[in-house]
Amino acid sequence: GSDCNVVVKDVLMEPIRMLREATHFRKARGPDGDVVYEACSPSEPGAEDRNLQWFVDNGLADKVTPPKITMRDFEKVLLRARPTVSKSDLEVFENFTNEFGEEAS
Repeated sequence: GSDCNVVVKDVLMEPIRMLREATHFRKARGPDGDVVYEACSPSEPGAEDRNLQWFVDNGLADKVTPPKITMRDFEKVLLRARPTVSKSDLEVFENFTNEFGEEAS
């Protein structure tokens, strides 16, 4: 459970990381029809050479919309995730279970 919790929290940060690393943004329509800015690749139509700090400095940070979380975000996080329980911890648990059974009385 703990490992899953760590992975999900890391995945939730992935859109923020993408915004911080973005070098180009384009205008788009938000859910309410207002103009928002979304990170994009430099080759996309409408791409403007901007970074997140530019939006902060110009009072437009609230107009930047984070990208949606995708399955690819989970894949990226899982590739770098490390277990929170070591093999030695598992050995201790297995030895205990072998000695006392699954339900120690």
